[in-house]
Amino acid sequence: MTSEGTVQLRLRICTIGYMNYTHNALNYTCVMSGHLTGLQARVKEVAPNALFTHCLAHRLNLVLQHGCSINAKCRIFFANLTGIPAYFHNSTSRTNFVDTIVGKRISQFVETRWSSRSKILHTIVNEWSGFINVFDCISKDPKSSSETICGAIGHFKNLKTFEFAFLALIISDIFIYTDNLFNILQNKSFDVEFCLIKINITYDLINKKRNEPEFLKLFNQAVTLTKPPKATRNESNNQSNFKILFYEIIDNILMQLNTRFQDLYSSRIRMLLLVLLLLRGCYTCSCKMCCILHM
Repeated sequence: MTSEGTVQLRLRICTIGYMNYTHNALNYTCVMSGHLTGLQARVKEVAPNALFTHCLAHRLNLVLQHGCSINAKCRIFFANLTGIPAYFHNSTSRTNFVDTIVGKRISQFVETRWSSRSKILHTIVNEWSGFINVFDCISKDPKSSSETICGAIGHFKNLKTFEFAFLALIISDIFIYTDNLFNILQNKSFDVEFCLIKINITYDLINKKRNEPEFLKLFNQAVTLTKPPKATRNESNNQSNFKILFYEIIDNILMQLNTRFQDLYSSRIRMLLLVLLLLRGCYTCSCKMCCILHM
């Protein structure tokens, strides 16, 4: 059955009139963008009042996307980070170095899934010295092409840079909490009330990291992975710059969490969420339904 036929059938089963149909939860990446010829457009042909909003899991995707891209240093960091899996997946010979030295491959990068960035980052952080060795060996291998050597030297320099290591540690720490939340939001067996509780818990856990001891712990870890950052006038001022960066990243994530989910906590929205739970058979999204639309 076509996607259009599936939607129409489920609307009939739930005894919802087309013209009164005002809400739906669908996979963001393939439907939200299909406002011209996709499923979204087809639904609007028979239900013009229908509004489409993001599900909980995709809202979390947007939290990470915008929270980690406001700062220019973070944008550069993720551009360099996502270049690492592309470097290996484009060449079997390069991948062989990873298999031999690290014994663990990097996950492929998926643009629309921030969870893919998390998997890549955790692999790099956990095998930091191993990947430094991989890029060093590739750059010195006489069989390596000029393109391969240039790429290896670039990634090697990034892993030896304090700023790159510092950002990797901060963001991987945050991803530990958001990964757990993402798995919960993707699980159909959990109701919306439970998900809202977990969102609050995740917010509190990230907020608790916003302190001086946590900053110093990550700063010192970055020093052990690379070396102390070059001082400008004095070391304390240089450390202050990284402290500002540390707080800015956490504050951006917290602000995005609050902004993206705050509408779910009104009494009207919570009541409608419970009503929609009774219509679970209408959902065509593989992840948690979270959207309530203006009726």
